[in-house]
Amino acid sequence: MIVAITTIVLTAACSSTAPSTAPTPPVAAPTPAAELEITSFEMKYLRFELGAYVYAPEIILTEKSGRSPARLNPIVLRMPNGYTNILGGPCIDRLEVPTAGTWKLTDLAFWCRDVDSPDDISGSLVTVTIFYADQNGVRGQVTSSAVAEAVR
Repeated sequence: MIVAITTIVLTAACSSTAPSTAPTPPVAAPTPAAELEITSFEMKYLRFELGAYVYAPEIILTEKSGRSPARLNPIVLRMPNGYTNILGGPCIDRLEVPTAGTWKLTDLAFWCRDVDSPDDISGSLVTVTIFYADQNGVRGQVTSSAVAEAVR
């Protein structure tokens, strides 16, 4: 009886063209051409009405780069009681800071900027975040905080 034995030899080779295992550095996000600054932010108390404290934030924004207008997206107010308010909704067509210009929230109709709170937030910190995009759609954001005016 004859038995045939087959031997298989496996070899491995190293190649200098193997992909690198070093991590690639992160790609930096583009910086908006518009440079927005919150030059003033105040949280004014107006009145108590229908079971709510009514506040009127006053915000002044300035575009500092001189290269692009800043189209505002949501203006977000974070209240100390956990509530979040989005400003500007029905006035969306008026939410742009001109190139090298200034924009005031008080220029909008009152219903686009008033804030109701079920709680008295007097003396508490309110934070505003402005989301915006330059003329090319590159997005940015700026944030500021203010203490809410005392109830009179």
